[in-house]
Amino acid sequence: MDLLSELGPLALGSRLRRLTERMTQEVMLIYKEQDIDFEPRWFPVYYLLSRRAPISIMDIAKILGISHPAVNQVAGEMIKHEIVHALKDETDKRKRLLALTQKGEAMLPALQVIWNDLQVAVNGLLDASDSDIMRAIHQMESTLDERGIYARFIDCQDRKLQGSIEIVDYSPALKEHFKRLNLEWIEQYFSLEPPDAAILNNPEESILKQGGAVLFARRVNCLGEEEILGTCALIKHDHTTYELAKMAVSEKARGKKIGHRLMEAAIAKARELGGKLLMLETNSRLLPAIHLYRKMGFTPFDFSSQDKPHYERVDMRMRLPL
Repeated sequence: MDLLSELGPLALGSRLRRLTERMTQEVMLIYKEQDIDFEPRWFPVYYLLSRRAPISIMDIAKILGISHPAVNQVAGEMIKHEIVHALKDETDKRKRLLALTQKGEAMLPALQVIWNDLQVAVNGLLDASDSDIMRAIHQMESTLDERGIYARFIDCQDRKLQGSIEIVDYSPALKEHFKRLNLEWIEQYFSLEPPDAAILNNPEESILKQGGAVLFARRVNCLGEEEILGTCALIKHDHTTYELAKMAVSEKARGKKIGHRLMEAAIAKARELGGKLLMLETNSRLLPAIHLYRKMGFTPFDFSSQDKPHYERVDMRMRLPL
């Protein structure tokens, strides 16, 4: 049974590593039989140094597309075997440059003969495999440069999250989440003010009994546990005017369009309640929130002399005709 083959794309990295290890072992055998004290993993760095030296570790990493620590490790091994030595950059004493030693340069002719024959052997392997694997590897690397596995994984997680989110109305069991989520962002950017405490401690009296509403973004996670990831409120001002207030999304769920879902639900709820105008107060520091408001159609308007903001942190007011 070949488990890695059965796992398919999920084990792609492990399968490539297995292939690399197998090829490395065979090339090590070639060097050993040719009585050359050389490790296959040194090849890219050595080859680069044979063509372009001295060169810094940072530049080597950039040219080869591998990590700085990986180059450091290989360089350390090659220095220990007296194939490479380190120099100080005359223009920048903090920068370490690498170059081949006399011993390293003396190895090049014999290595070049091996590499020429190895090229023939590898080409034969590729021809026998009946696939353009080099082209496929190049295409995969280019595709990874455009969008890596991590980004694609997060996209998948976000799609699953979006599919599992439901917007629900207030219930007494959700009261503490309304307070928790709002305290999280208020205390991160500002200070709690008396109007905050009045609303957060008693949303039933201050919002619901006045004709408003409180909404929550809820999901059940993979462990079967309920999570409340966001909330917002509609505060009734008069028969046709509502204020969008106390909108908060859990820090771990930000950037996943939960705020967008809450906004859509809040606008629909305001219309359902007979609202003709939806307004909000915010602070110009909250750029992601303002971007969302504008995207949903809200536009700024000035404060009137009779209608002052409800909070000291407020320096911006927006509205959306319904």
